[in-house]
Amino acid sequence: MAVTFTHDKVLEALQAAAQQYGMKQLAADLNKAPGTLYNELNPFGGDRAKLGLEDAVKIMQLTGSHDALRLICGGLGHDPHPVCGEPVAESGAYEQLASVVTGVGRLADGLKDFLEDGKLDKAERLALFELAVSIHDQLAPFMAGEK
Repeated sequence: MAVTFTHDKVLEALQAAAQQYGMKQLAADLNKAPGTLYNELNPFGGDRAKLGLEDAVKIMQLTGSHDALRLICGGLGHDPHPVCGEPVAESGAYEQLASVVTGVGRLADGLKDFLEDGKLDKAERLALFELAVSIHDQLAPFMAGEK
């Protein structure tokens, strides 16, 4: 399997997350000088400082951006998605469950259409996949509440 992401793209994603979060604040949270962090996140530096995996993970945790993880996983042929979410507050549980059921119906309709005509273009495949991920993400809080 060929890897389809580049180191530079991953650094660009981490850099964008750091800039949105605030480079100085992120550097402080990582116990680094801002210049050091900037150099580690610079995809265009020649003899650049190297960002370690532990710091890359901390950046994703602190900023809440998982774009770098998505690039890595996608490049390796995998799809990252949350394993489970926070438990759902009782007040919104029924509305959320209704949304899940609606999504399952739309997913079933899309699969039925595919089975009838045997054709599934890239856009349709992506739409069905995104719908399935959305359903999973909506069900995750229910699964977390069962523990």
